[in-house]
Amino acid sequence: MVKIVSILLIILPLLPHDNSFKNNQVDIKSSEENILFSSTKYHNIIGTDGENTFVLKYQQGRYMIEKLDKDLNHVSEEYIKEWQNKKSYILEKIIYFHGKLYGFFSRRGLTNNVLYVQTIDKETLQQNEDLTPITDIKNIKGNWADFYFSLSKRENKLLIVSKIKLQLKKTQFNEFYVFDKDMKLQWSRNDIYQFEGKGPRENEYMIDDLGNTSILSLIKRATILDLAKPVKNIYAIYRYTNNGENFNEYTLALDDLYIRGLNMVAGNDGSLVCAGFYSDRFPYGIAGTFFYKIDAGTDKMRFPKLKAFDERFLQQLAELPYYKETLIGDEELISFKVTDLVTRSNGNIIMIGEQYLEQNYNTFNNLLVMNFSSQGDLIWNNIIMKRQDYNVNYLKQAEHLEYLGEYIYDVEDYNFTAPIERNYCSYALVAPVDGDNIAIVFNDNIKNLSEELTKPKNFANPKKSYLAAVEIDLNGDMKQYPVLESKRKSLYPQPLAYYDTKTNQIYLPAYRSRKYKFLKLTFEL
Repeated sequence: MVKIVSILLIILPLLPHDNSFKNNQVDIKSSEENILFSSTKYHNIIGTDGENTFVLKYQQGRYMIEKLDKDLNHVSEEYIKEWQNKKSYILEKIIYFHGKLYGFFSRRGLTNNVLYVQTIDKETLQQNEDLTPITDIKNIKGNWADFYFSLSKRENKLLIVSKIKLQLKKTQFNEFYVFDKDMKLQWSRNDIYQFEGKGPRENEYMIDDLGNTSILSLIKRATILDLAKPVKNIYAIYRYTNNGENFNEYTLALDDLYIRGLNMVAGNDGSLVCAGFYSDRFPYGIAGTFFYKIDAGTDKMRFPKLKAFDERFLQQLAELPYYKETLIGDEELISFKVTDLVTRSNGNIIMIGEQYLEQNYNTFNNLLVMNFSSQGDLIWNNIIMKRQDYNVNYLKQAEHLEYLGEYIYDVEDYNFTAPIERNYCSYALVAPVDGDNIAIVFNDNIKNLSEELTKPKNFANPKKSYLAAVEIDLNGDMKQYPVLESKRKSLYPQPLAYYDTKTNQIYLPAYRSRKYKFLKLTFEL
């Protein structure tokens, strides 16, 4: 039985001449307030070595690296040069990898696209004179290669992928490069995929700490024409193991059921887990969870374990006080998406689903937290109640977003968004890679801290809010408490654009008009 611990009311005063906040659960450091000059790109935490934190900034049309100390005080900053020896380059990525800063630059020619790597001195933030080519990709039918980067969850392996997709020829050309410490190449491989229809898309690239690489791709999206077909929608996992020597392709499809979102995560033993929600209705709704596992060593995929939401769980959702969940035929939930999938030190897997609706009220709603064993058995599930309002009409002005769910990945993956689209809704996850407990952080209405309140209020205005945290332990027991209260002229945390260092710390940007700062939250998990 889930135990809900009463909310602890804690006032967090701003200490004079100090950028620290303290309460019993969380230590908070705050950087100085600064001005955001770019209207399209937020600043991004690159990494930290414990003593210093490195920030990639974009202002006045140029990229810059800033160094902060362990208390987030400004130390130094330096512009990134995108040229050398009278040649210009395009900055693809800055990555903190095995204690070093690496810049990745591309240079497009008439017939090729070359990717380079260059080290950046952590002390001076100056680029060293060691610009080195990684790969030279020849154009195919006038198409340049696109590059993708991924770090393993302990950040000891780096994956770089180049891709050229020819839709008319139904062919995709991929190159894979896996690097270890000091950018030592562990393995590389070239592959050609033949496909039908639109082919693999919405690709998610992942590498584990052994160097095994997986790509999760959408192959076929369900339409109304599939109502009478046994297979509704199809995903695929392309997986490379044994230093790239072994390749396997796995089809993910549920007979007579719709996959309603999924994600993948590397197991602690070199295996791969893919889990998500399913439904038997068109066009939306979720009726339960499914769980695939690809075993380490054998590379064999186990058949999916399906678990329907039981009647007791649905009844609990339907009877939530003030948060009554709308059900489809008393059997399915509406518009929940898989937003996180993480492993725990004991081998369990936690999946989080968030509800968001295409409307300007009750936009980002309750969270479902599901805990699976390493074999796919559902151990417990929890509900975190929240209501957050966000004006979707602003998002619809951004043509690069097809639906609200894309906004999360757009901000987290690319840090590309405009101030008019700024969103203080959704949540941030604290999940130490070697831990069992997790914390979920989100903005809530400040009136909900009042003991006299009879009905919870929706979060809509950051001026009248506080930052809440919900901790969940190995057994599913939860406790909720306030972390930081918004005050007059304060900057408001945006949990959606969070930066997870895979420890018990996360960095949250905070904004107000053109002002911004970073908050470093350290949890005792």
